[in-house]
Amino acid sequence: MQEIAHWLEKLGMSEYAQRFAENGITFAALRYLTDQDLKDIGVLLGHRRIILGAINERASIGPGKTEAASKPTGTSAPTSAAPSILAASAAPSTEGSGERRHVTVLFCDLVDSTGIAAKLDAEEWRDLVGAYLAAASAAVTEMSGKVAKKLGDGLMALFGYPMSQENDAERAVRAALAIQQALIELNRKNTGTGKPALAARIAIDTGPVVIDATGEIFGEVPNIAARAQALAEPGSVVVTARVQRQVAGLFVAEERGSHQLKGVPEPVTLFRLVRASGGGRRAAQRHLTPLVGRDEEIAMLLRRWERARQGDGQLVMIVGEPGLGKSRLIEEFRARLREVPHTWVEWSCSQLLQNTPLHPIAEWGRQRFGGADVPTEQRLGDLENSLTQVKLDPAENAPLLAPLLDIPLPQERTPILTPEELRRRQLAALIAWVMAGARVQPVLLALEDVHWADPTTLDVLRGIAERGALAPLFVLVTARPEFRQPWGVRSHHATISLVPLDRHQVRTWLAGLLLDMRCQKRWSRA
Repeated sequence: MQEIAHWLEKLGMSEYAQRFAENGITFAALRYLTDQDLKDIGVLLGHRRIILGAINERASIGPGKTEAASKPTGTSAPTSAAPSILAASAAPSTEGSGERRHVTVLFCDLVDSTGIAAKLDAEEWRDLVGAYLAAASAAVTEMSGKVAKKLGDGLMALFGYPMSQENDAERAVRAALAIQQALIELNRKNTGTGKPALAARIAIDTGPVVIDATGEIFGEVPNIAARAQALAEPGSVVVTARVQRQVAGLFVAEERGSHQLKGVPEPVTLFRLVRASGGGRRAAQRHLTPLVGRDEEIAMLLRRWERARQGDGQLVMIVGEPGLGKSRLIEEFRARLREVPHTWVEWSCSQLLQNTPLHPIAEWGRQRFGGADVPTEQRLGDLENSLTQVKLDPAENAPLLAPLLDIPLPQERTPILTPEELRRRQLAALIAWVMAGARVQPVLLALEDVHWADPTTLDVLRGIAERGALAPLFVLVTARPEFRQPWGVRSHHATISLVPLDRHQVRTWLAGLLLDMRCQKRWSRA
């Protein structure tokens, strides 16, 4: 038993030595262990993956050989490296057969599944877990993720493999929140059937890994995700600081402190993600580099803004390839308006939600009037007050606008109209609301990434673009060059086409950035 204890210690799993001893698990029994066996003795999902991977590694080495002996000549086994989630602590060389990738890993596991399974017939348990895993897999696939492993009642999903995208971390978080929502719906459907409610823990980490030809993953990222999942509260999603930095501002997050995870040399800071914020990217607090080479564009925006303030509404579309600074230009422009009374409204389109009608408006509504954590009566009352302030009839308009802003309506106030008529009146009420608000105080409506807008949002924007000249309204739109605007060109419309900085501007930008970095270091030492 001492050998087993030593082996578990090398894997960073010494807390299970006593359980292995109590169940008579020796090296001879290792090869026969299954995921369910480990689960029955209380081993967590992530830890089960590590142990099973290590068992497979021992089997591949062969009887009578040690792990060290299996290493190529001149290669020493690591002594303190964190174990891989799918291999033993001494991962095989992947030189020539593995691929280095930056991936985001999602780990999901049910809470107290062993206790729940003991209360159900085997078929009932299979069907219940099957429904949960199907919903979880669908949420991952919907966000272009890949379910890498599905064992027992847990799953591991990858974002960024086999195809990497710029918002893999955001995709993983949205998938995790969708899984939790799917479980809520599943429990609701099962209410009254006698089936137990299910709860899951989910954790996400991101970073570099090596993926071999069979899809096995080597590196600390899956291990951190697995161990962080064990620290999550039932029904919650936690992410590491590496993930939080990439999604800051897009989700409401609560810091959960720093944790020392087994097998991980440095403490890991965790955050619990509650819901999407609806605040867009500018909701994140970022340190901005100096703006260089955009003086003409800023001057044009300021001129157009002054015309809009005087009642001659304007629409300006900023067009440019990714990375040229469309969002940065808007941030700088907004900073110039700090002393000017106005209402700033931000709608952000998402590549992930192109098929969700009016998603930018719904997200803004959740931010403006509160999400599910705010009482419905309070949110609806806030909407009605807002309509009254801009001189629109709340009795007529609130029932039309509330569903678009994710505000539930009492059954007796739900409009009885055909779907086509309801949508027509809703869009008309939304456009009228924007215009009425601008007449009370100048409004700047920023709509980002319109190339990802859903068709219904484009219908709203078309109505605003055609009528915007009649109010103190400044509509600022960002788009990539491939976007074709669905509205006609009017005299109050303009386009800014961003081009890359020239060499002199790049040198100026780099000099300013280096100076800024030096100042930041001095401040951090002070």
